[in-house]
Amino acid sequence: MCSSIGSWPQFYSRVADTNQAMTKRDSDEADLLDSQHLAVSFESVQGARDAYEMELSKGGVFVATEAVISFREPVEVAFSVQGKPPVLVLRGEGVGRSESSQGNRVPGVAIAFIPPMQEVRPLFLSWIESMSGLESEALESLTPCTTFSVHLENGEKEGYELDPLSVSILELAQAGFDFERMLEVIPESEEQIRARVGLLLDLGRLRFT
Repeated sequence: MCSSIGSWPQFYSRVADTNQAMTKRDSDEADLLDSQHLAVSFESVQGARDAYEMELSKGGVFVATEAVISFREPVEVAFSVQGKPPVLVLRGEGVGRSESSQGNRVPGVAIAFIPPMQEVRPLFLSWIESMSGLESEALESLTPCTTFSVHLENGEKEGYELDPLSVSILELAQAGFDFERMLEVIPESEEQIRARVGLLLDLGRLRFT
């Protein structure tokens, strides 16, 4: 799990409302020259995947910190695994704060991402892939004739929570395409497709049949 992410009641609803408003304005208007810098360090690549599934895919992140971030104050959040490169930096803004006196484990701030989620999702997933590469144990069983079953959560059926490459893979899997036929249809490289299949297997969105 993520060592810097905590729970905060009502966080998601506030982030969703704020993020919806942000997507309607040009993100270039955000003045990041004096923005504060926050760091989120995951204990493992799997921890980064879990955080994406449970929190980041919804439009923001809760960062455990003593820093004082004002409402709509621009920040930069640096994501890493155990504090090591590669580091992914995303722009955001403060949308709320949790104090230790409110019964939470640690104080922190809720950050809503400034870029729209259709930009954040592929960035974050590509960052995870850059660390995990083709190391997924599930990929060892992948052959040209491998077929898959698809398992999505509510809200994902229209691809709302997924990037275009993941949506393509899942749609082809639902249509009964084996891995070899996917490679023939999807324009991305085999390395990219294999890495994304491995990620979807690790996330439980794909399963071998």
